[in-house]
Amino acid sequence: DNGVVLQGDNLVEWMNTETDDLDDYLDQGGEGESTKEYDVPALKKAVEADKALLEKWASTAKSVTSQIDPKLEKLVETLAEISDKAKSEGTTQQDETNKRKTLIFSYYTDSANWIFEHLEKASKTDARLANFKNRIAMVSGSDNGRAQTVFKFAPISTESPKDEDLYDILVSTDVLAEGVNLQQARNIINYDLPWNPMRLVQRHGRIDRIGSPHSRVFLRCFFPDQQLDRLLGLEHRLKIKLAAASAGVGIENEVLPGSDTIDVNFTENREEIEQLRNENPELFETGGEKGSAVSGEEYRQNLRQGVNNPQMLNLVKDLAWGSGSGKAVKGQIPGYVFCVKIADKAEPLYRFVSYQDENAPEVISDTLACLAHAHAEEDTERILDDGTYMRAYEAWSLAKEDIYEKWEFLTHPKNVQPSVPKAMRDALEILRKTPPANMNESEINILINSLESDYGMRIQRRIREAIQSGKSDHEKAVNIAATAKEIGLEPASPPKPLPPITLEDIHLLCWMGIN
Repeated sequence: DNGVVLQGDNLVEWMNTETDDLDDYLDQGGEGESTKEYDVPALKKAVEADKALLEKWASTAKSVTSQIDPKLEKLVETLAEISDKAKSEGTTQQDETNKRKTLIFSYYTDSANWIFEHLEKASKTDARLANFKNRIAMVSGSDNGRAQTVFKFAPISTESPKDEDLYDILVSTDVLAEGVNLQQARNIINYDLPWNPMRLVQRHGRIDRIGSPHSRVFLRCFFPDQQLDRLLGLEHRLKIKLAAASAGVGIENEVLPGSDTIDVNFTENREEIEQLRNENPELFETGGEKGSAVSGEEYRQNLRQGVNNPQMLNLVKDLAWGSGSGKAVKGQIPGYVFCVKIADKAEPLYRFVSYQDENAPEVISDTLACLAHAHAEEDTERILDDGTYMRAYEAWSLAKEDIYEKWEFLTHPKNVQPSVPKAMRDALEILRKTPPANMNESEINILINSLESDYGMRIQRRIREAIQSGKSDHEKAVNIAATAKEIGLEPASPPKPLPPITLEDIHLLCWMGIN
């Protein structure tokens, strides 16, 4: 009706404002596309149908509260069992605490909030959870204080600079699924079922690690048992439709979680999920053996085994830079995986040049996806014909150009700055115009620096509520400062741009051709 169509970014921006009125949003500088390029009656009809469906879903969702959620009830029962088991088996106070420590994983931040808020209340009212009272924390991808929370959950295994053991339950999104040593804990509970079951292996690698003080670790999964077949069928249909849409018109953003970062063989995934439902722990015991679904931790274990073998280590060290090989695997996408070193940077980079479309090769930079394509077993046959070898030069040129362009982009300071959401920008404007009278200049600068970051919806909502609860700018500023202190916002370390490089600084370490 206003002659404007909002795209995805515009909708997110509008959602984060304090008004539901579109005119107010546009008056504040909001943007959108002109309706001149659209069939407005057809679009309006489709939007109204979507709106009615969403309102129906919202109404259904509101009828579910944490007090009547059987899944949360089962979670509380499980934690009570964990606490009792730790008490009966613990040989010392520290050992009991370690055996009680539990990681609860959920893919979505909203679900993690739902779990965290319920457990906080339950630990204060349910005697079975008394040992967890005031010892529950949550982290997500948007939390700047994540590292400090992890230190306080597993100070021993994370080698925390402070000896603070403050949490026994840590509710987390997959931000902690890789690269964190949490083997001080003995339990993991997967509250949801990821689309890719190898995500479970990555999560479990946090506690199933060398150096664990536990002779056994316990890995639990919630399963939508009665609906699993329907859900898996739905996923299969979605993948087919998304593949068709991507081939036809392209897809701007990832739709299914994880679908853009790793090529997943649906049949293999379904078999693994069915095994888990039947309580077959093979996936967790082996870490997954299929090349399409090996986790980062599994690769690191393979590398450790190679490094510990002096003969293998010497063979690798004697290889000339640029050495390559090839393999032919039925059903795998043809292409080339390159392992690259940038100047004197220690960490390697990876690129997979996919020739799934012979006329339009695609460069993929996700590390796990690249390693999955390069993955080979000891008995994998080496196949590298002349045609595959000669085409490697073209593929390397594409990979090298992609690395240079992305690196060059990140050398500019403005390109590495976090995107500050509108709620935080509004708060910053108020603080700069009307700083709280009870704060000195140094405290105000710290507060401003703490707000200049890309926070998630939970923190944005708290800041917006602080602004809305004030009648004057001065009152709003005081509320913002109090809320930031209550949440525990701290200035984030400013991201550093990458140092400039030239094409000659990009060195090829090794490569793998896939026929």
